[in-house]
Amino acid sequence: MKRIPLTLRRAGTFALVLLVMAGSGPAGAQAEQTADSLFFDTVDVNVINIEVVVQDRDGNPVTGLTRDDFLIYEDGVPVEISNFFEVIGRKTVAAGDMGDTGETTAADDSWLPTPATKRLNLVILIDNLNMGPQNRNLIFKQLRRNLEDYVDSRDRVMLVSMDGTVKVEQPFTNSLPDLMATLDHLEKQVGAQVRLNMDHSRLLRAIHVAKLPPDPGLSDDLAVMTEYDRAVAQAEGLSRDVIQLGGLRHRKVQTTVRALRHFTDSLAGMPGRKAVLYLSDGLPVRPADSLTQAWMNKFEFWVMSEADRVRDELTDMTILAGSSEFDSNAAFDDLTRYAAANQVAFYPLSNGARSLGTSLSAEFGGASTVSGAGPMSANVVSLENINREAPLIKMAGATGGLAFTRTSNIGGLLERMVKDFNTFYSLGYVKAELDNEFHDIKVKLVNPGLEVRHLGSYRKKDPMGNLEDLTLSALHYDLEDNPLGARLDLGEQVATEKNSYQVPVMLKIPFQSLLLIPRGDVHEGKLSVLVIARDDKGGVSKMQRLDVPIQVPNEQMLEAMGGVAAYPLQLELNRGRKHISVGVRDEIGRVDSTLSLRVAVGNVGNADSAGFDLSRGNEGGNGGG
Repeated sequence: MKRIPLTLRRAGTFALVLLVMAGSGPAGAQAEQTADSLFFDTVDVNVINIEVVVQDRDGNPVTGLTRDDFLIYEDGVPVEISNFFEVIGRKTVAAGDMGDTGETTAADDSWLPTPATKRLNLVILIDNLNMGPQNRNLIFKQLRRNLEDYVDSRDRVMLVSMDGTVKVEQPFTNSLPDLMATLDHLEKQVGAQVRLNMDHSRLLRAIHVAKLPPDPGLSDDLAVMTEYDRAVAQAEGLSRDVIQLGGLRHRKVQTTVRALRHFTDSLAGMPGRKAVLYLSDGLPVRPADSLTQAWMNKFEFWVMSEADRVRDELTDMTILAGSSEFDSNAAFDDLTRYAAANQVAFYPLSNGARSLGTSLSAEFGGASTVSGAGPMSANVVSLENINREAPLIKMAGATGGLAFTRTSNIGGLLERMVKDFNTFYSLGYVKAELDNEFHDIKVKLVNPGLEVRHLGSYRKKDPMGNLEDLTLSALHYDLEDNPLGARLDLGEQVATEKNSYQVPVMLKIPFQSLLLIPRGDVHEGKLSVLVIARDDKGGVSKMQRLDVPIQVPNEQMLEAMGGVAAYPLQLELNRGRKHISVGVRDEIGRVDSTLSLRVAVGNVGNADSAGFDLSRGNEGGNGGG
């Protein structure tokens, strides 16, 4: 995905424009609020909340546990549980409050901080890049059969495809007809996995039919020596082919992991619980290993019996060490760490073993060919399966999800997922300081024997990091949250050069929504503003930041309370349809708002964007304006 240009120009020395509207605002309330701020320090209480699923061996939820049944460890150090409640069937029950008897009782949950947890944001991600045609028909049949049964009307489902990049095909919806229509469209897509599977099978066959070098010491015959040289050259060529294809598969896996990482970043600011149903044939964490094993199975006797001669004869023995260079474990660790920090749980489903077995059986003439010795012995198949399944199990385990491998039973996985999101425990502990670093979390039961699953790490971001997440989610998913009551007014565009335009946007916020502090002759406040844009082809700009100081003379406060604070944002954008998202933080009131604006730059029409690409996300990080 390309980076689109966005220039955000500052308004100048006078940062704020007062627009006084008819009527007057609640000046008394504002005065009382600011007076309180003069005498009371604000103390942040940082609570780390962990949602924990406890199930028996059959996958049934275990209820009725109390605070005393759990132990929490941060980076291996035990911490005291300060907050505890249980959710059963999406109903919150009071349990284990400080000083209670430990009994679980039904309660009015309107005061408890759980509304967001009662909505499931389900992402169904179909990985065309890593799914062969053998499983596609089964996958889509299962999806159509089970979505209606297991998705609650309170939940939202998004359909996403991936073929090197992540593309939203159907934004979040609870409309079953819309989901089914998008599935019809997605089923017609075919990814690059078909070609890579064919290359894999062809190379295995080439190794299978290769001739072993004869022993040149048995004869001085020229024909024997020629046959030996040809066989050695073929073995050497196959070793290079193994490393080349292994490298190609490795790059494909790395591309997939990067795309998944940026996709989970885009979900970070979304409220509610987030689950990704990830459908693929698996992701080989060491994709050259099975090919290397096949080569070694074929030539092992020759290599071992003629070790010195082999080293002299083969000028490129990369096969003996090269496959270890293609290891994606670190990339998967990075993915799961960020996904957990973004509160995204992975539920992978893969039937790669069936796909692999079917293709090998067709290629080599039946299962008997892979069960004995030789390049296609069972250890090659087993190694490939383990390599494909291990990262899926890691993705699920580190994010509190669940992996189903060697199956196409989407209904079974959806059933377990629904149980996870309907019934769980919420545990919390107080964190003295937030350091913006990753921390490992481990939850154990005092009496073991039950299955415990939860996010394996957290990263509590600073306020600007949180606002970045909110702004990015507003950009991609139209998830606006605007307690400040801000709005964006679009001005008249001015062409500056070919395909470039100045786009004035006025940010307006009611003064009564802001917290201002009296300092001498003025009341002061401060806003932080983030701006990011996306085009209809998936390009995303760097996120830019402005700090906006506010000063209102004391004699104008009563008048200001009936008006709005307005700040002009001067954007420079290229021609095309753009989706602009703005995040605003009242730094004193500690209130965040996000809002969006769609604009056609350069008279290109007003149609909304179609699908959009999330493969690289916002590369701007904490970039300033």
